[in-house]
Amino acid sequence: MTIALSTAFYAYFYLLTSKQGAIEAVSYEWNFNEGKTYGWTMVHGFSDVQITDEGLVTKVTDFDPYIYSPSVRISSEKQRRIIVALKVIGNASKLKIYWTSDVSPEWNEEKTMEILINPDGRLHEYVFDFGFGADRHPMWKGVITRFRFDLEPPDCYNTELLIHYVKIPVLTSDFKVKGPYFSTPIPTVSKYFKIALRIYNTGGEKLNLKLNFETTQSMEVLNGKTRDVQVDVDEDQYVSWILRTSSIGFYEARIEITSENSIANLTYLVKFPVFPEVDIKNKSWPTVSDGVTLMEDGGLLLRSQETLAYFVKSEIGYGPVLILLKDEEGWSPVGAFGAFASLSVVARNNLKERFYIIPNNVKVNEKIVEFTANNKAWIFSSVWELKNRSICVENHLRALKELNVTRLSIALYPGELGFSSSKTEALLPGLEWLVNGENSSNTLDIASPLNVRNAPNPIKVTIPLMAVRYNDSLIAILWDPHYSWDGKHSLMSLQFASPNWVEGQDNHLFMLFVPTVPMWVKENSDEAYQPYKLEAGGELNIKFRVYASKSNTVLDAVREWIRVYGLPKQDFPRSLDEELHLSMEAYLKSLWVPDEGWRHASGWTPAPYPGYALLLYLTCLVEKNQSFRDVLIDRFNESIQLAIKNRGPAYIASGEGCHIPGWQLPFHIGYLDKGLPSLRDYIYSLISSQDADGEWGFQPSKKTRMLGSPGAKEIGITATRATEILRWARITGDKVALSAGLKALKAMEKYFVPRAAQVWEIPVHTPDVLASAKALEAYLEAYRATGNQEYLERAKYWAYTGLPFIYLWSTYDRNVMLYSSIPVYGATFYKAPVWIGRPVQWCGLVYAYHLLKLSDYDDSFPWRAIGEGILSSAMRQQVASGSLAGTYPDSWDLITDTPYGPYINPESIVKCTLFLKGLDPDLNTLILREEQTNVTITTPAKIVCLNNTDTHLKLKLSFFEGKTIYVLIHGLNVKSVYKWSEEHRDYYPVDRVEDLNATAEGWQIIADGYIIIELRFPSENVELLIKRI
Repeated sequence: MTIALSTAFYAYFYLLTSKQGAIEAVSYEWNFNEGKTYGWTMVHGFSDVQITDEGLVTKVTDFDPYIYSPSVRISSEKQRRIIVALKVIGNASKLKIYWTSDVSPEWNEEKTMEILINPDGRLHEYVFDFGFGADRHPMWKGVITRFRFDLEPPDCYNTELLIHYVKIPVLTSDFKVKGPYFSTPIPTVSKYFKIALRIYNTGGEKLNLKLNFETTQSMEVLNGKTRDVQVDVDEDQYVSWILRTSSIGFYEARIEITSENSIANLTYLVKFPVFPEVDIKNKSWPTVSDGVTLMEDGGLLLRSQETLAYFVKSEIGYGPVLILLKDEEGWSPVGAFGAFASLSVVARNNLKERFYIIPNNVKVNEKIVEFTANNKAWIFSSVWELKNRSICVENHLRALKELNVTRLSIALYPGELGFSSSKTEALLPGLEWLVNGENSSNTLDIASPLNVRNAPNPIKVTIPLMAVRYNDSLIAILWDPHYSWDGKHSLMSLQFASPNWVEGQDNHLFMLFVPTVPMWVKENSDEAYQPYKLEAGGELNIKFRVYASKSNTVLDAVREWIRVYGLPKQDFPRSLDEELHLSMEAYLKSLWVPDEGWRHASGWTPAPYPGYALLLYLTCLVEKNQSFRDVLIDRFNESIQLAIKNRGPAYIASGEGCHIPGWQLPFHIGYLDKGLPSLRDYIYSLISSQDADGEWGFQPSKKTRMLGSPGAKEIGITATRATEILRWARITGDKVALSAGLKALKAMEKYFVPRAAQVWEIPVHTPDVLASAKALEAYLEAYRATGNQEYLERAKYWAYTGLPFIYLWSTYDRNVMLYSSIPVYGATFYKAPVWIGRPVQWCGLVYAYHLLKLSDYDDSFPWRAIGEGILSSAMRQQVASGSLAGTYPDSWDLITDTPYGPYINPESIVKCTLFLKGLDPDLNTLILREEQTNVTITTPAKIVCLNNTDTHLKLKLSFFEGKTIYVLIHGLNVKSVYKWSEEHRDYYPVDRVEDLNATAEGWQIIADGYIIIELRFPSENVELLIKRI
């Protein structure tokens, strides 16, 4: 029946049977151009509503704007879409929906979904689709009682919003089909294989379908051609046919789907090859050099170092293409291309055709093989070339008539004919870092339905490659994201499944395809919902490289991508001096609260953080403008007075509030004798909590216990603590701390994926760039403390692990994208925000700083260039003027190109900038390794040992003229200290004192035998003579 509630609001009632009884499903429609609000309420952050001929009009006036619907009763089973027509002008980039239900009546982040919107001032229709089957939103259940719309980001002030209508239809019969899929990429003569479809009920009624399968007469269908299929609401059915033939050749399969529910019928026409059996084990491989070799059986080989492509020849043409890797026993298969490519088109209404392309013509020269195939509709060519020590493949499909293309794809199947679906690790940079036993698109880091990421928006990929390693066999495909696939568009799409759960095969799936996500293809689909119109004479292109190597890390594929395509050049938006000036604005104005200190980020509680005061002090050392130096010094002095007054002098040594802690300030201004005991207590508390195996376990609070099991251990948890202990050990020479730190590093040897450095909100399992940074720092501190080369090698490994989190490419219209850093491959508390495609640059800056540090010790890789690149992205993200000048956003959504607060203090930016200006904020340590004990000397100055004997130690220290620093010495029994005088050309004694804070220069002995020397620099270089007892 139909009930008219108003001229603009209609309700259609349907009976829905459920376990709870009868529920009425009501179709809602609010047309706001009728002059009424119909109970919609501007609850927060919007101006008073106006109703115009176009609809409901309002404007954002406050932080976090949202609007409530009236009360509703929405059937989650029969109503899974909300349609909104709206117009937006301003800086809002997303529309977010929240809802309440009879089973969960409170508002919370679990019951949300967001969609991208276009703030171009034009009317657009948007759909919230809550999904079906396994992809259905887990909290869209029961009866939905109310919902609300939020504009995002929450600080989209002055954005204008016009809502034309909101509709919630009741779903009738509808279905979606995925496939057809083959059970193997290489259908082989006389062997069973399957063709399958997966049918999803996307409507609101039970489906009754009839499927009929017809094929070439010589092809056996072993399990019957006809299927009667019933699919319940929100369910799916896998339907397959088992096939076999005794003849090599091309075959055609026709699948017709008809419905009793008056839905449009569908027909699939599939043209596919059946190959001869490929015998790899008994193959006699000739000794070949790099380049092209013709086999006796007509097949072709293309070799590039350790990688061999074998093009099998038969009466139907060339294919499959096997990728083999050289090992001690010869050549072993590590993957295969079945067909060279597949083409899917919509031939006419409800007829979809798919062609698996096998070329039958070839041209060969020394380093290039060109294959071609054609029919009446298109011409296909595939050029395989030995180029820059790798195999480069470029495919072209030229239309001979107009084609409505839903997909042109290539698919590499790692593991086929080799290690199958097994793996040691697999990598899709920016989205997945898997190990043995893990499936891609799992829920270990992101809850359903946002966990699905098999065919993501290409912007979410940080480095365009897919790789899998099994034991010491690595195979990957790499591509250039800027390659134009049709002469106009770039960003080829990809599909990644490890193992190959998409097609149900015993291998892995690396696919590249066009047209692309999101313009033609919905994210995580593999075929266009909106066909690409390829005009006669037009071309579609796919270009990539095949890489295989003997390797013990999947990161070798990353290094190969950098070797082939190169590191992009960083582009600083301002000079380093200008950067320091801008950053200081955050400490002088934007984040300073008089009589309290600095906010770590906008809106946070202020404190007089010593680590921020250090930045002002160091900036003064390199600042040439005296008036600006005076302003900085005034603020510095004000903050130090606050710190001592509120927290005491020991607080000067604190690293509180810093992303890159270091305890440096007392080495510049004093109170080192007060700070060291406090730091020692902190370090020994860490040591006392260390487990017997050298690690620390996850200790969750009530809020974080969902993120991992109590006591769970991972590299990030242990490295974060080991870094602190080893830094202390390096600075002070503390043998107990050094032993504890090295014990932790020994325990860390079993890890190879960075995880668990942000367990205050991120699951323990989640791959994490901050864990890369912390592990790198820990091993580098160990190397500095011991000189053991093995620790430097481990530091380099963990430096490599951070690369897959860094964007090594960018689109032309996203200013901050290049070298921006994804924090984790997961989501906060599994749900939101999802950090994939959403850089958090402070995490990358911590990594960048330690890359810069590493570059001082290792030049085997361009660590400095990457560190500079990460800094350049942070500088582009920084606010250049206004009330937040000098700060930068907590995150940046690259899909919408939108920053999200809070806005963070630029501590990490300043430290990287100072490093590049030659003033590393870190302390310098010189360790003299002697028979009885080591002598450890730590200070901000550069240190050179001029002479070391049984009776004395002579040092040269370099720092800024006119400045005073403090030198910490451990392991040396000091009798007296002398300083060289240029004026008198001789050494003069430095007085031993009780309180260095009361003198201009002197030295003292404190607890545990530490020597502290206060030293003023009348010139840039000072010599000390220290006499031993």
